[in-house]
Formats: sequence, C-alpha cells, structure tokens
Amino acid sequence: MKITFLTLIMSCDSVEESGKEIVKNCYNLHHKAKFDLIKERFLLMVKYAKRWRPVYSAAGICDMNKDFMITVLSTITTYCVVIIQFNNVTQTKRG
Repeated sequence: MKITFLTLIMSCDSVEESGKEIVKNCYNLHHKAKFDLIKERFLLMVKYAKRWRPVYSAAGICDMNKDFMITVLSTITTYCVVIIQFNNVTQTKRG
C-alpha cells in the first residue's frame, strides 16, 4: 500500500510538471519566433496550457503532488512524536 501511494503521488507530480514544462517551452518558442502570427499562436497556446494544466486532486481538497507527500509525512512524524511524548508522561506518572 505504501509503495502504491508513493508511486501514485510521484506519477501525479510528474504529469503536473510536464504541464508546466509545456508552458515554459511555449514561452521560449514565442521569444524565438520571427513572425508575429506565430508569436500570437504561441501566446494563445500558453493561455490554453495554463487554463487546462493537468492537476490531480483528492476530491478537490488538495493537489496530489510532492508537496502533499511532504505534508503527509510531516503530519505522521508529528503524530508519532506526540504519541511518544504522551507515553513518556503516562509512564512517569505511574512509576
């Protein structure tokens, strides 16, 4: 289950990064183009690429990317630290 979750998050992040790369490449091609019509078309493509950028979310609550994975790991770590501290306090009161 852990590996599947990690693979899913990394795949979603990869797709999202590919969308950002398309926008970046369109801007680069826009700057390199010599004709105004082609420059205009690249800007139009940038507009559509930004609007329809691929993003995966968990029911619209949060985006499934590397940031989400880091947030989950930090939350689990914080939970574990609190549990360990709580156990130490309860053992001290008993002993």
